[in-house]
Amino acid sequence: MLLHSLLLTCNGVNFGLEGVPQGCNPKIQLEACCIMHALSKFCLWFLLLLLALQGCPKGVTQKFSLKPLVPRLSELLDITVQKADDCIGEEVEKLVASLPEAGVLLLENVRFYKEEEKNDPEFAKKILLPMH
Repeated sequence: MLLHSLLLTCNGVNFGLEGVPQGCNPKIQLEACCIMHALSKFCLWFLLLLLALQGCPKGVTQKFSLKPLVPRLSELLDITVQKADDCIGEEVEKLVASLPEAGVLLLENVRFYKEEEKNDPEFAKKILLPMH
């Protein structure tokens, strides 16, 4: 069966709340509902890539990594969510190619790239490349 990729932006998973650890944020539950809906509608034909952003980092910093979201997303979705260490590049392409049917991959924070805040169309193409 030919599988396609579906890119879903998740803006609610990354809102920090004062004194609440990332991943325990109640807004992540709202995003999980949207993700579950997408999986239920398209799970036989699509791989799901999650794109999110957090903060305004100057380059790659662990403080703004989306890695802490993986356990909570996996728990809420009742599946294993995989995590890429980047949002573009060969590693992401390999992870997308190895995803199982109805697999979910969380891409790393797109804000680690200055091109994201500049709305660079070439950067957007790089994000979409693994979906072909």
